[in-house]
Parts: sequence; structure tokens; C-alpha cells
Amino acid sequence: GALQDRSSLPANELADTIWQAVWDGQLTNDTFGALRKGIDNNFSVPEAGELSSTRKRHVRRGGFNRWRGAIPFSGSWRRVDIEPPEDDLIANEELAKERVRLLVDRYGILFRELLLRELPEFQWRSLFRAIRLMELSGELLAGHFFSGIPGLQFVSAEALRVLERPLPDKIFWINATDPISPCGLGIDALKSGLPRRVPGNHLVYHGSRLVLISERNGKSLTLMVEPDDEHLPEYLSVLRHLAYRARSPVRQLTVETINGDPALKSPWLDVLTTQLGLTRDYNSVYMQRSL
Repeated sequence: GALQDRSSLPANELADTIWQAVWDGQLTNDTFGALRKGIDNNFSVPEAGELSSTRKRHVRRGGFNRWRGAIPFSGSWRRVDIEPPEDDLIANEELAKERVRLLVDRYGILFRELLLRELPEFQWRSLFRAIRLMELSGELLAGHFFSGIPGLQFVSAEALRVLERPLPDKIFWINATDPISPCGLGIDALKSGLPRRVPGNHLVYHGSRLVLISERNGKSLTLMVEPDDEHLPEYLSVLRHLAYRARSPVRQLTVETINGDPALKSPWLDVLTTQLGLTRDYNSVYMQRSL
């Protein structure tokens, strides 16, 4: 592409330079295609020499296409010109309030442990003064809305109205790394029974009840309902999503354990085989993606 011609850099070095500029807020793209390529390839491009060495004398077309597909050249890149922040106390305070509003829109509630994963500018120590000022102005309300969370919690008036209403009895699932996921918050009351905060783990809820945990993309399943639960097919939809999603599907979803038991010996096996169309062989249980 034009970027490679002008930079004279190998594709892998150019990709590293592009993504570093993105993380630094210096570059942006007009399409999500480049970002999807980055996610699919862990934001890196292998060196051409690596591909040829693995294929020895024959360079297969599929390998070359995978290498070409890893290069983030789709769309148009442009530089982001950001003016240096004003050294103005009032302007800085308003900027901090805007950051608090973004977090409130995302989470609905704010407390110290929730913001530990954020960038330094969005962490508790950076925003606590702004949060307190917003409480004094009536924009935020302080209190103890959830038990088990140490320290003060802050919500907007709108979020408080939502908390006061009964939670809809809907079935939904989230990735363990989702911003609203309770995994990995470092709160004692939330540590028991929750999986690690990694991309391969998922949580299924029915209203406020946690009903299923899938770890390592379905390899380990934990179900908190009875085998004859009428909603079980809906709870298991997260596994169908893993197998049939458009981006990076799990081609062969292998189930190793169910509620701590080896899958082949689990009392759940017959039910899950019926619901998911699992295939068994002498040492494994898996759901084969049908094309």
C-alpha cells in the first residue's frame, strides 16, 4: 500500500508502528476493518521469513493470504491532531467531570475497585475530587447501594431509579472481560465462584441469577440449574455463539469438564448432547461446527 511505499518499512515493522501510534492517540482509521484485523492477529504481523521457513520449499497460497490479511492497511489512516491541554484549573475540572460522566454512562455506578482497570486519567484517584463536586451539585448521589463493596458508591439519579426497579427477568450473557463483568474486581464478596477475567470465559445470567459459566471457550462448563430447566437451551446459546460467530469461531468446541466432572462421565452429558448435538468419542466430547 501507499503507507508501505512511503515508509520503506517491512510490513511487520510498519504494522507495529501504526498500532503504537493508535494506542498513543496519534492515528485513527475511517473503518473498523483495520481494528478487526488487528484483533484477529493479536495486533501483529509475522515476518515474511517466518512464513517461508515454516513452509520450507513450498509457499502455500493460504499461508500468504493469512499473512496479507494480518496487515492493517484497510481503510484510510489519518493523523489525530490534539491540542495540548490548557493549564487552566477550571478547564481541567470540567474535563474530569466529563470523564466521570462517561464512566457513569458505562457502569451506572462508580466505586474505587471498579476503576482500577481504567487508564490513569480515569482512575479513582484522578477523578475523586470531580466526583465529590458532582455529588455536591446534585448530579451524583453517594451511598452504599450494593453490599460487599467497601467504601462509598456513587450513582446518577437515573441509575438509582433503575436500581430501585425490579431487574427484568431476561436471559443474557457477557464475556468475562466486558466492562460490566464482575470478574477480577478484587472484591472479596465477588471472588467466590467467578472465573478469571480473560477473553475465553463467559457468564450467562437469568435476571440477577448467574446460571452458567463457560471457561476456556467451552472447555469447562459450570451450570447452576437443574438438567430439566425449561430455559436451558437459551442458557446454552453462548456455546452456539462461540461455534457460529462471524469473527474467529471455535471450529471444534471441546467440552472437557461439566460441573467439575470429566465430560464423558458427567450426569449432564446426555442433556447437553441433546441440546447441543455434541459428538462423543472414546476420550472427548465436542461440538463440531457444521458448514
